[in-house]
Amino acid sequence: MHAPHGDRLRLGLKQGALAGVSCLALTLALTAPAMAQSGRAVAASSETELGEVVVTGSRAIVNGNEAPTPVTVITAQQLQAAAPTGIADALNQLPVFRNSLRPTTAGSSGTGQNGNGGNFLNLRALSPARTLVLLNGRRAVASNLFTGATDVNLFPQMLISRVDVVTGGASAAYGSDAVAGVVNFILDTNFTGLKGEIQGGMSSRQDGDLYQAGLAWGRDFADGRGHVIASLEHKNIEGIREVGGRPWSAAGWGIIQNPNGPPSQIIVRDVRSANSAHGGLITNGPLAGQTFNPDGTLRPFQFGTVRTATSMSGGEGVAGRTNLTTALNTTSAFVYADYDLAENWTAFLEGEFAEVRTKFPSATAGIANATIFRDNAFLPAAVRTRMEQLNLNSFGFNRGGRDLGSVFVDSLNDTLRFVVGVQGKFGDGWQTNIYYERSEGRVRLRTSNNPIHVNIYNAVDAVVNPATGGIVCRTTLTNPANGCVPINLFGEGAPSAAAIDYIRDTSYARLTTTQDVFSADIRGTPFSTWAGPVSVAAGAEYRKETAAQVTDPISSSIVNGTGIRGFPANLQGNPGGFILTNPQPIRGDYSIREGFVEAVAPLARDLPFARALDVNGAVRYADYSNAGGVTTWKLGVSYQPVEDVRFRATRSRDIRAPNISELFTAGQQTVGLTVRDPRFGGATVPVTRRATGNPDLQPEKADTTTVGVVYQPSWLPGFSASVDAFDISIEGAIAVLGLQQIIDFCAAGDQALCALVVRNPDGTLNSIISPNLNLNTLETSGLDLEASYTADLASVGWAGSLTLRALATYVRDLRTTSSGRTIDRAGQIGLGGGVPEWTATMSAMYRNGPFSLYVQNRYIDSGLYDVTLGPNILAPEQNAIKSRSYVDVTARYNFEKFGGRYEAFATINNLFDKDPPISPNGATLTPRAANPQLYDFIGRYYTVGLRFRY
Repeated sequence: MHAPHGDRLRLGLKQGALAGVSCLALTLALTAPAMAQSGRAVAASSETELGEVVVTGSRAIVNGNEAPTPVTVITAQQLQAAAPTGIADALNQLPVFRNSLRPTTAGSSGTGQNGNGGNFLNLRALSPARTLVLLNGRRAVASNLFTGATDVNLFPQMLISRVDVVTGGASAAYGSDAVAGVVNFILDTNFTGLKGEIQGGMSSRQDGDLYQAGLAWGRDFADGRGHVIASLEHKNIEGIREVGGRPWSAAGWGIIQNPNGPPSQIIVRDVRSANSAHGGLITNGPLAGQTFNPDGTLRPFQFGTVRTATSMSGGEGVAGRTNLTTALNTTSAFVYADYDLAENWTAFLEGEFAEVRTKFPSATAGIANATIFRDNAFLPAAVRTRMEQLNLNSFGFNRGGRDLGSVFVDSLNDTLRFVVGVQGKFGDGWQTNIYYERSEGRVRLRTSNNPIHVNIYNAVDAVVNPATGGIVCRTTLTNPANGCVPINLFGEGAPSAAAIDYIRDTSYARLTTTQDVFSADIRGTPFSTWAGPVSVAAGAEYRKETAAQVTDPISSSIVNGTGIRGFPANLQGNPGGFILTNPQPIRGDYSIREGFVEAVAPLARDLPFARALDVNGAVRYADYSNAGGVTTWKLGVSYQPVEDVRFRATRSRDIRAPNISELFTAGQQTVGLTVRDPRFGGATVPVTRRATGNPDLQPEKADTTTVGVVYQPSWLPGFSASVDAFDISIEGAIAVLGLQQIIDFCAAGDQALCALVVRNPDGTLNSIISPNLNLNTLETSGLDLEASYTADLASVGWAGSLTLRALATYVRDLRTTSSGRTIDRAGQIGLGGGVPEWTATMSAMYRNGPFSLYVQNRYIDSGLYDVTLGPNILAPEQNAIKSRSYVDVTARYNFEKFGGRYEAFATINNLFDKDPPISPNGATLTPRAANPQLYDFIGRYYTVGLRFRY
């Protein structure tokens, strides 16, 4: 059987690219010299000279080497070498970023909580909401309601010259949200000429295809008084379903209750439902354990091993699987122009439009807890006869939904951004920057093929209409115009298309968020001390955030099954009529008025044992319309006793105010989750999560301390190293307790949390309300280590130059304390929410004329699957996870052609095709086999492309 011409052509191109890149990989492996991997600098070494830049962590310091706060400066060229598919992908390889939301983390989330294909940076694993992301020093509107964070996929990556990462509190300089730090994307606003890029990529399994192209242009106008730059970019990445090609994923690993315990939990392969079959399964009474064949006849259901009431390993039960990665389609257009109004005064204008679309399967929704009565019109005659013999009036029934179709989530995110301002110099060295910014984000979230509770159980109770002899829903007998379509559930393939259409619909939410910012600041040196000029910066800012979300009427309704025979009592009165998602209307706004002042004072210069000594202080007062006033501050010192060594330290008070979602979310429902219920001996039971906002939230306050040393030896030019200790303690941290934490703390006697646990009349769990709370504390501490070394190899008889670089982070603790109980998730690397104790990125760059070779190793330390699980819950050998290392290689060749400069490049990420360690995440019956926040799910991935510049 021959493939269509288009498919054959595409397959041929794939095979050709694979062969070419494979040859390149082999050549590199044979010819690349062995390279030691060490080093990272305070301001990372660059392929181009950065010169004197305004440091992101401060408004008053100009030279980054003088900053008391650790700042890592990474050029666009370095990021492209590490991950040409996108700057955010490269940043997430740095050790300081952990648990960021990325396309590979979007699993079965139909709510947007997993990011839905966006790239939301997360410093210190303290959540994207505590990482302030800036574009050219200015805020961007939130792209995701749940995180309150900005999707960096929306930024004009063709025009980014560098990224500044501040790994310490910076609220005094930049305001709310900078608790974990600041990531500032700096644009090359002086770019002149034309440059472009085109690239393609795919995995070694010929999936996850990438197509990416971009153009950027810049030129002067008005006889050099003005300058304009613009870019247009497009990227498309195909999503990967979690089937085939990857045995570790296809095996269906999950964690379930162990019926033969202790331990009470066990990690097994091929996790399936023990009480649901695609043709329907009888769950109680004398016919329990019988399943329906496609022709409607009964046969014994094939159970698997390690079987509990709801789950098992193997057998023929429903196997819930979700996507491996999320499809992503982005388009962005950007323009910036400035014009000299007069000497030393420049007006500027900036506009941006960006669109990100993602689509992925959320789940295969089945039918649970149905009651089949003996007079059901679709019931096979033999089964009805058997029920009559047993004097059985009804039986319980569960059914998979494979023939009902998968539920799909489709998220569309549009961002419009407009900035206008003026920059000027006046007086004796004073500078000012004044601007107004308007940003608007529009998110449309659709969940199609979403089953409706009331319609399902209405359609299930099918009877014969005595007046016509036709099959109808029982409720149609008394309400002929109710539109109900009866459904035949007995055997896979039995439901009619009309019945499937009746029980399903599309839930949707349309969210509009806006951000208005007016900001003005000045910077200058009003006077000098005996050691040099004192730098001062001051400014004021007004910001207003608004959000409005409209949803479909079914999602915002209250479930009412009155009059439907067999309707489950535990669903009656619940919010949200769909099985999945049920977004709720949201409307809210708040505003902030704030002002700040910052100063840098030199205390010593060129003295014995005091080559340089500077102090840096800042204070900011912010008045929130919903939470009142709060003061943040920072005090830092930079001390250089001798030429080669510099010490630095900061202490700061930082804040984060609650975002609109945390304040105003009316309720978001997630089904398919499980917890261990102490009331029933720790048995694993299903539960529904109801996320809600909390208008009484107060700003969280953080105390941040950093202490470090930088060593740049004069006896070894090109070498630089630094070690910085960090300690962040957040009081009143805004967070959501895990469902297991809520039920465990309730069992321990916390009555306030018991009010969040909703049980059915028989005592079984129904749902857990999950509000945002000001928790007691959230703390993290550890070390950041950096080193880099650049050498001209001519001194040892080789051609070219070599740059070695290493970045490592050690996390001593990541503690959450609530209701007097503390959980430290440092070293938890299996279940999401924790971090490895050690992570490192080591790289070597070899350059020789037009050719360069970049090799990188990413290391993730060993640790525990879940730090809260003792040996009686999970066996120690299953709770232990080994370390992982990933090797990436990029080769580049520069040449001139047609009057322009070109660069051809090829990258292999995960060169040795390392699988992630088995560490199940997600819902019990829809598991993901590994932790998507830490590990590479795709495997070996090839990227080839061409860049040019005129």
